[in-house]
Amino acid sequence: MPLYFSAIAQDGPREGKPQGIYFRSPTLDSPYTMQFNFNSGNGPDSWSGTHYLSGYYPDVAQINAGSGVISVAAKVNDYVTKTGYTLLDQPDNADHPNGYPVFAGPEGKGDAGDANAKPDQPIFGSGSSNTGNGPPPDDSAIIMKWSPSQVGSFKDGDSFDMSFNSSINMGTAPVVRADDTYLHVPTTATTVAIPGGVFDLNSNRAAVYYQIDGTPVTTANAGDIANKKTLYNAQYTTDPPHSDYLNFAGQITNTADLKILTDGKAHTVYLYAIDTPDSTSTVPDPYKQDIALTSNVVQVAVNKPAQVDINLVDENGAALVDRW
Repeated sequence: MPLYFSAIAQDGPREGKPQGIYFRSPTLDSPYTMQFNFNSGNGPDSWSGTHYLSGYYPDVAQINAGSGVISVAAKVNDYVTKTGYTLLDQPDNADHPNGYPVFAGPEGKGDAGDANAKPDQPIFGSGSSNTGNGPPPDDSAIIMKWSPSQVGSFKDGDSFDMSFNSSINMGTAPVVRADDTYLHVPTTATTVAIPGGVFDLNSNRAAVYYQIDGTPVTTANAGDIANKKTLYNAQYTTDPPHSDYLNFAGQITNTADLKILTDGKAHTVYLYAIDTPDSTSTVPDPYKQDIALTSNVVQVAVNKPAQVDINLVDENGAALVDRW
C-alpha cells in the first residue's frame, strides 16, 4: 500500500511543511486512508516511509538452564545505519538495489527532512494493484525516531513525552490540495487565483468549493454549509479506479468576494470538495457509492503578515549579540 506526504501544516513545529504521512490503497480492496500527523511538540523529528523491516535474532550468549545449555538471542534491527539504507534486511527485488530506506545516523531525519516534499507526493510503494502490469505492491511501513538533539540529556530516572496523532478516513472521499497555502492579493487585483487539484478514487464527479473567513470549515460541517460557492467542477473521463489529480486554475471572480480579498487585510480561504455518488449499474464494482463524501479542508492564508528571523554573524561566523 503506497505512502504519501500529508497536507502542509499551517502552524506548529512543521509549519510550511507536510505534517506527516498517509497510506492510501490504489484500489478499494481496502477502502480507507490512514493518516499519521507528527506536527506536535512531542512528535518525532524524524520519520520515513519504507518497506516492512524484519527483526533479526542472533545468538549472543549461552546459559545453563538446568536441563541443558540454551542459546539466548537479541533482537537487532536496521532502523539506523551509516548509509541510510538497510544492511541486514536486503530486498529480494531490483527495485531497491541499495537496501530499504532508513535513517542515516542518529540525527538522520528521513522523509521528514525532505526540503522539496509536496502534499500527496508518493514516498514509498509502487501503488501497483498487482494485476500483472508492473511490479507487485511494496509491503510499506512507517518508521519514526526521536533524535538525540530532540530528546537532549537523558539520564536514569528521566522521562520524555512522545506522541503523534493518527486517524482513519474513507478512501473513497475526495482529496483537495492547493498549489500554495499563502497568497498575497494586491488591492488592485481584478481576479484572485487559488490553483490546485482534486482527486477521487471512485467517483467520476466532484465539486470544489471555497469559503472566505467565517466559521472554520471542517470535513464534518462542510456538507451543512448553505449557498456553497463553487470553484471548480471536476469530471473524470475514465472509469474508476482513478489515479490522477484533476488540476484547476481556481479563479475567484465574484465581485463581493473580490472586494473582501482586495481590502489589504488578512483573510483565510477554505477549500473543500464533495463528490457525486453513483451506485448505478454503469459503475463497476466495488466502486459504487450511494452517499456524497466530503474531502479534507485546505486553508489558504491571504495577506498573512510574514515573520522573518535574522541572525547576524561576524566574518568568522560567530553570532553577534546586541550592543546598545
